[in-house]
Amino acid sequence: MAAYYFGEMSYVKPPAEEVLKRLFIPKLKGNGATVDVIALMDALVMLKTPCSTSGINDACKYFLLKSGFALFITLLINIAIVSVSGTVLSRRPFLILI
Repeated sequence: MAAYYFGEMSYVKPPAEEVLKRLFIPKLKGNGATVDVIALMDALVMLKTPCSTSGINDACKYFLLKSGFALFITLLINIAIVSVSGTVLSRRPFLILI
C-alpha cells in the first residue's frame, strides 16, 4: 500500500511547499478534529519489562528504537496518503472513474 501511494505521489505531483508547510504547521478543520488527533497520538503499545534496572534500561532502549523507526515509516506513508488525497480532491471538477 505504501508503494502504491508513493507511486501516486509521482503521478499526482502534490505541491511540495504546501506539503512541507502542513507537515510542521498542521491545520485542523471540522468538529472533532482535535479529538481525532489526540486519539491518534494516544495509540501506544505497552510492554511488560523485567523488574531490574538493566531490564528496564534495555526495554526503554528497544522501545525507543522500535517506536522511532515505526513512527518515521508511518510519517512517510501518511505524508504520501494525505498529499495524494488532498491534491486529487482539491482539483475541480472531480473525476470519478468506476
